Amino acid sequence: EARYGTLEALNEAWGNVFWSQEYTDWVQIDPPNLTVAQPNPSHVLDFYRFASDEIAAFQEEQVEILRRLSPGRWVTHNFMMHFKDFDHYRAAECLDFVSWDSYPLGQVERYLPEEEKVRWARTGHPDLISFNHDLYRGLKGRRGFWVMEQGAGQVNWAPSNCIPATGAVALWTAQAYAHGCDVVSYFRWRAATVAQELMHSGLLRHDETLDRGGEEVAALELSGRPNDDVQTPVALLHDYESLWIYDEQPHSAEASYWRQMMLFYGVLRSLGIDVDIRHADADLSDYRLVVAPALQLMSDERARRLTEAARTARLVFGPRTAYRTPTGRVHEDGQPGPLRDLLGLRLLNFDGLRPGFGVRVGEHAVETWAESYEQVGSEATFTYTDGPLVGQAAVVQNGNVTTIGAWSESLVKEVLTGLLGELDIPTTELPDGVRVTRRGAITTWMNFNLEPVTLADGTALGPVSFQQRTDGSMARS
Repeated sequence: EARYGTLEALNEAWGNVFWSQEYTDWVQIDPPNLTVAQPNPSHVLDFYRFASDEIAAFQEEQVEILRRLSPGRWVTHNFMMHFKDFDHYRAAECLDFVSWDSYPLGQVERYLPEEEKVRWARTGHPDLISFNHDLYRGLKGRRGFWVMEQGAGQVNWAPSNCIPATGAVALWTAQAYAHGCDVVSYFRWRAATVAQELMHSGLLRHDETLDRGGEEVAALELSGRPNDDVQTPVALLHDYESLWIYDEQPHSAEASYWRQMMLFYGVLRSLGIDVDIRHADADLSDYRLVVAPALQLMSDERARRLTEAARTARLVFGPRTAYRTPTGRVHEDGQPGPLRDLLGLRLLNFDGLRPGFGVRVGEHAVETWAESYEQVGSEATFTYTDGPLVGQAAVVQNGNVTTIGAWSESLVKEVLTGLLGELDIPTTELPDGVRVTRRGAITTWMNFNLEPVTLADGTALGPVSFQQRTDGSMARS
C-alpha cells in the first residue's frame, strides 16, 4: 500500500487481470507462497523488496543503538556467498564497511556442476570467491572490506566436505588481500567440541594442536603490505532486483542470474582483468569499459544513466537486458524498452535450451540461452549459424554499445578481448586455473591447480600457491 497507494495501481503494476488475480482489499494480499499455481512474478519481486527493506530497517535499529550507547566505534556486518535474499547495497548503507564469510570449498559444492566440483574440490574455484570479494568491495564504492570468517580447512555443512589441498588456506588469504580485503579473520580458532559444527575445522584441532590451516597461516609473510585500493577501468554492473526477477522465471533449467553474471566475470578474470562490481545505478564516470551481464529491470531513469555513461565508456550488455519494467511487466514495445535507441535493436526470439542441447554462433558453441535481434540502425557482428534462429543477429554493435545475446564463454571472450584491445586495456594470457590481481604496487599471481604451471614470461608457479610481484620483483609468500 505504501508503494502503490491504490489497489488499482497495484493491480495494474502486477498485471493482475491475468488469471483473475485482481485484489479488492489490501487484506487479501498474502506472501507469494502456497499459491495454487506459479506465483505472480511481480508479486514475488515486491515481496523480496518488502523483506529486504525489513532486514535493512531492523539492522539500522541495531546500528543506531550501538552508535548511541557506544559512540566512536566502527560497525560492520558479515554477509555470505552469492546470497540473494536481500539487497546488500541497501543493507550496507548504515555500516562503516562490510564484511563477509569466505568458504571456498563449500561454495564449490553449492554452485558448480558435478564435473567442476571434482576439479575444484580441494582448492576452490578461482573465480567464485574472487567475485564475492569484488562484490563486497564495491558495496560502498571501492571501500576496503573484511573477511570476517575465512575457512581454515574443511567445513561441515556442504554435501561433501573435503580437506583443502596443501597451500589452499594461504592461497585464499593472499587472494582476499589482492582483491582489496583489509582484514582476514579465520573461522575458527579451535575446532568446536560440541554442537552442530563440531566437525568444522579450525586453526587448531580439538586437542589445541595446530591443524593444517593453522600451520599455513603461521607461516605466512604478509606483514608490511599496504592496504591500497584496487584500481581498474572495468566495471561489472549488478542489481539484486534483477536477480530476484530473473530467478523467478529462468525459463531454462540451468539458467540463473548468478550463472549469467559469472559467465562474463569469469571471462574478464581469465583475461587478467581486475573488475569493480558496482550497482546498476552507480556513478560510472571512472570507467572505460562497463559490462552489464544481466540487467532485466529497466526504468526510464536507469536507461538515461546508461545512455549518459555510453558517452565516455564502452558498454556491453548480456542476454535479457531490459526485458522488464521496474514492476516486472514486459515493456509494451518489447525488449529492450527504453534502451532501444542505445542498443540499436529489438528482441526477435529467445530460446531456453535444455541441458545437453545447443546451437552455434560460427565456431562458438551456445548453451542454456540464445536470443536474437533485429538491428535498428546498428550492425550484427555475429549471427546464429544453425537452429531456429539461424541467420539472425546474436551480437549487435551500436556505436559505443555491444549486446551479446548468447550464453557462450568463447563468444563472450572473443567480443570482450576485441573491445579491451580497442581501449588499450592490456590483457594477460593466463594458463587455465591461474589468476592475477593488482592492488596498488603489488601484483599477486595465484595458481589454483593441483599441478605446477609456467607463466608466459617463464615464471614457475607451484601447485596451489601464489607469488607476489612488487616493483618488478617476484617473491613467494
